[in-house]
Amino acid sequence: MIKVAIVDTVLSTSQAACLNLQQVENHHPHLPGLAQSNHGALVVSLFNRQVKVAHALSYYGLLCSQGTTNGKDFYYLLCRLARQRFDVINLSFSMAHTSACDVIAELIKDMQEAGTVVVTSAYNERHLGIGFPASCAHTIGVTEQEGGDGRALKVVDEEMKLIALKPQAHRIELEGIPVHVCGNSYSAPLISALIANHLGDTQGAGTTRAVWDFLTRK
Repeated sequence: MIKVAIVDTVLSTSQAACLNLQQVENHHPHLPGLAQSNHGALVVSLFNRQVKVAHALSYYGLLCSQGTTNGKDFYYLLCRLARQRFDVINLSFSMAHTSACDVIAELIKDMQEAGTVVVTSAYNERHLGIGFPASCAHTIGVTEQEGGDGRALKVVDEEMKLIALKPQAHRIELEGIPVHVCGNSYSAPLISALIANHLGDTQGAGTTRAVWDFLTRK
């Protein structure tokens, strides 16, 4: 069974009840009622829609409603996730580069070498450029981009392992209410599900490099 973790915004009790989650932990230091948004629930819904293999999905609410966190909280949560040896971790957010990024990048490198594939959105706001951790070579960064040669996925940066899907809108039923979303935050869980499916089909035999090679053949 493929082990998957999604780190995103804090989930409410009602949101968590509607999703197929093995466990839910909210780690945001502020009151959950002040931090909740639909973002994380939408990310999980898109992942659940695309994943086809047997999997165990764990959810960690870390981000505030604006989709941001600080390096210290992120680092300590990743330390916990590293000990649990997930196959895929989805981060549908990015951070500005700070002094903490070097330490976090080393930790992600260790996780990658232990067999975890970390998928992350390329940016929170396009005009700010590629954010962290998509900017480090130890993750698979996801963005959206028009054009290409008709293939499902387009390589944007081979060295950075940055890949693009064509922009698309998604309609999701969330607690009985239809929601329409788009953007690279919602492309990342599609790639995470694709990777989980691939790992399930190959009995989990895949490094980040091997998974990248699989994606670039799509």
